[in-house]
Amino acid sequence: MKSKIKIAVIAISVIITSNLYSQISSSPDNSVNAISGASNKIPSGIDNDGGWSSTNAYWASPLIYRSKRESNGVFPFNEYGELMIQGTSHGRNYNKGISLLTWDGLNSIAQIRMRINAEGNVGIGTNGPNEKLHLSSDEGTKIKVVTTSTTGSTGILFQGKRTTGLNSSHYLGTDGVSHYNFKINADENLKLQTNGTDKMIISSAGRVGIGVPNPSSKLQLMNGNDGISFDASDDWVGVGFNRSVKTGEIFDTAKSGWQFTARDDRFSLEGYNGAFSNLLNVLKNGHVGIGEQNPDSKLHIKGSTSTYSTIENTGGNSKMILGAVTNRNIIYSRKLDNTPQILKLQVSSENDFVVNTDGKIGIGTNTMGNHKLAVEGSIGAREIKVEAFPNWSDFVFYDDYQLPTLTEVENHIKAKGHLKDIPSAKEVEKNGFYLGEMDAKLLQKIEELTLYTIEQEKKIEDLKKYKTQLDSQAKEIKELKSLLKKVLELNKNN
Repeated sequence: MKSKIKIAVIAISVIITSNLYSQISSSPDNSVNAISGASNKIPSGIDNDGGWSSTNAYWASPLIYRSKRESNGVFPFNEYGELMIQGTSHGRNYNKGISLLTWDGLNSIAQIRMRINAEGNVGIGTNGPNEKLHLSSDEGTKIKVVTTSTTGSTGILFQGKRTTGLNSSHYLGTDGVSHYNFKINADENLKLQTNGTDKMIISSAGRVGIGVPNPSSKLQLMNGNDGISFDASDDWVGVGFNRSVKTGEIFDTAKSGWQFTARDDRFSLEGYNGAFSNLLNVLKNGHVGIGEQNPDSKLHIKGSTSTYSTIENTGGNSKMILGAVTNRNIIYSRKLDNTPQILKLQVSSENDFVVNTDGKIGIGTNTMGNHKLAVEGSIGAREIKVEAFPNWSDFVFYDDYQLPTLTEVENHIKAKGHLKDIPSAKEVEKNGFYLGEMDAKLLQKIEELTLYTIEQEKKIEDLKKYKTQLDSQAKEIKELKSLLKKVLELNKNN
């Protein structure tokens, strides 16, 4: 439709042949005034022999007519006695429509600009309308709705009958003073479809569903493996909550602002509650940082004060808390009510390393008895220190200590089969022994042995002296024997 054409006068064009003319006529029953372009008479029934009535009037030739008010004040064809235009009809199978033509001064004949077909469809720019209103053009096709009012709305209202008998009403047009806003208003739900299938819905409750027929939240998406994609052609892209991603404005300053931000090197969760907080970062290499922008491990947690991480099993009534506090690191093993829970470190067995709720430790065992540390197996160490043992064995060297004689020791061994104050093999097999106590007892025996050794050394020294005396006496005896022999030989010779 060419926009330059303006219809100034709506002309009802009736083709008049050389032997036809138009005239104003009245129906036989005086109910209709008509201008007929095909006959000088008002047409009657189907076979042209019936009377004029509201039931057979549509079989007439092309007409412009108006109902005349009857004596009772009622119009026979329509309620208001309006002007009516009727297209040509020559029977039920040859109903015709009405065409409005204009001449643009360029074509040889006038062109049909609007047509109302026999079914009541209206076409603008088309001779074959297949909808109630059908617009067509070889150029851009537009509908222009204008108002000169600065306060009234301008738009299109769509209404339909519901099964309940009530009407539904939907609006498409301007809204508000000066028409700054464009509004789409649905009486209930607003739907967007493609290929006859619902793609998006805005419910009457204001919930938006994409691929969801009945959204239950403000925005709900569900459509197989599809999702939402953001173009990050710039340095970053983000999604803000109570915060403008573009300007950083916090909408409600009484509440915190949040933002998900995707950059080339990381994905971040940022918080804005008076100051910027870089809460969570996921790098391209899979490293996750909590409070750390550049995590150097799979999970890196950082805080400026005491920092804790909790792992909780609600079904198992247990949780573990890892903490980094001032000058130390801690592990808490708790039940959900924060009472103590057993802590285990497991590699090949569940009892590799066990800490009971009373603080006792088991290595290779969970049976600690009264021991602070219980080990099932051997212990290898370069050095073990026993702190502040109360009954050390230096009493052996006290003056009042009664050192058993070796005869007493011998007799105890013969009678008991082990040293005095040292447990027997059967006792050790049954009850074990305390390392500190055993060391003290062994030291006691060593110290007693030292005293025995000292005493024996003294006796040895005495024996050495006696031996020296004996050696001296033996030498003297030998010398005396030699002298005696010489004397005897002298006497013999004399």
